[in-house]
Amino acid sequence: APAPAAEEEPKLLPWKERAIKICSLVGWLIAMRVVMTTVSGMVQAAQAVVLKNELDLTAKQMGTLMSIQFGFFALVSGFLLGPLTRYLGGRARSVVMKCLPVVMMGYFVQAILRSKTLGLLDGLSGIAQTYLFVGVSMISVMFAMSMATAITTESTGIIPKEMKGSLLGLEHGIFSGSRILSPSAGLWMLNAAGSSFMYGFTGVVYGLIFLFWIMFSERLLPAAPKKAGNAENEEEAGSTVEMRKCCA
Repeated sequence: APAPAAEEEPKLLPWKERAIKICSLVGWLIAMRVVMTTVSGMVQAAQAVVLKNELDLTAKQMGTLMSIQFGFFALVSGFLLGPLTRYLGGRARSVVMKCLPVVMMGYFVQAILRSKTLGLLDGLSGIAQTYLFVGVSMISVMFAMSMATAITTESTGIIPKEMKGSLLGLEHGIFSGSRILSPSAGLWMLNAAGSSFMYGFTGVVYGLIFLFWIMFSERLLPAAPKKAGNAENEEEAGSTVEMRKCCA
């Protein structure tokens, strides 16, 4: 019997055409992540200054606290991210709808905690204020990581297989650029308007993204496929691998 004809690989488009194609399919998802990465980077860059200048932490205390944070985020990335994302619905449509309000409220709570006008923490000791403030931040970041993972998994699922590498390269290049600019912007805003304004501004940005998601996600996202049990389990396993690759 004649051997079956080998399947032809799809022709790879030039880089410029691939980039245009990717942006036409998932450009709005990439733009969302760029905005979230930028404002989150602003806050993260300014956090050390807030801890030192406003909460009066010593260098040793700051080192301990940052080690705790890094350990917590490593635990979330390694063990909790996949289960949390699946618990929240797995797909971006559900995960983002649940995570965005949590992250938004987390930044608003931090803005209220750092407000000198309200003075809600005046009766607490410095170390209690610190752990309350940082605890809210860590919870917000955990949900932000899950949300970013779901968005990245969704975008890689929309893009044709032969363009997935180009998508990841494009995303990493754009996000690296935003991370270069965001620390300077965060420190400028902190010095110009104070930490309460900076956290409030970040909460407002997440609120606008949430409003955009409510209004347009159903139109822009593809319909969720109906899959049987085994296929669904395989998809979830693949999504978990993508999560661990893309959440940084």
